[in-house]
Amino acid sequence: MNAGINNDSVEEHIGRLFDASDARVFRKEIEGLSPTRREDAVVNKLAEVIKRRYAKYVLRFRFMNDDASRTSHYLMFVTKDPTGASIMKDILGKESTVSMDGMPAHVCSPIPKASELTDLLDPVENLTTELAESFQGRTITVKQLYHEHGLERLVTKKQYKQALLRLETAGLVLTDPAKRIKNTMADHVRLRFPKSGS
Repeated sequence: MNAGINNDSVEEHIGRLFDASDARVFRKEIEGLSPTRREDAVVNKLAEVIKRRYAKYVLRFRFMNDDASRTSHYLMFVTKDPTGASIMKDILGKESTVSMDGMPAHVCSPIPKASELTDLLDPVENLTTELAESFQGRTITVKQLYHEHGLERLVTKKQYKQALLRLETAGLVLTDPAKRIKNTMADHVRLRFPKSGS
């Protein structure tokens, strides 16, 4: 698709996929982008179109070429069901040979590697701040929160639960039941995020 977006011989197929008017606008948007940014834009646009027409969740898994110098292709898992998306996200995470900032990057490469920033960035700390802001004033279960916020992100379910435990310790989320086995955050636990200033 990345190669075909500006190829006249497959214009009809691209037009069917994006709608002809969307395809014309998108071609202008990606003009002059670097190959990496162009690839990201194409994959993001494809996911957007699929979600608009067919599904709620789109998970991507990237395959690198033999010398890991560029992308070979993507596998995209599409579903309307959050449970299916959650199961597939776990599978893709386990199959990933590349990690990024302590998270599986959903990439299969013949030359496995970990991000150099893994020890410098804390995805759980960033997530803690984001959850406190995004869910203030709401009551929701752990499972519902993860399905709503985390299924299409690289952050793992375990990291979500670590973030929620930090919020609980800081008094930024109230849990029911509050008394549980230490350092656990089961899917059924109800979370109540206070409103800002309350």
